[in-house]
Amino acid sequence: MRYWWVNQNQTFRHEIQGGYLWSPKRNANGAKNPFYEFMREVAPGDLIFSFVDTRILAIGTAVAVKAINCFWVNFFFNST
Repeated sequence: MRYWWVNQNQTFRHEIQGGYLWSPKRNANGAKNPFYEFMREVAPGDLIFSFVDTRILAIGTAVAVKAINCFWVNFFFNST
């Protein structure tokens, strides 16, 4: 099992409600981004910390890979 820190400001609500995480494959200018490349390394059972604004709002476990740079996640919410 690995641990991942994900900054989710703009996409948090959609991804949490849908039970998935995703990232683009490349930047807007077409260049590779190492943070996007790390998404390929997430595997079922990995623990994901979802950081939004100034705190961790959810913790999830990767369930299955859906596509390149997209996978299903079971999220557990931080109640504080």
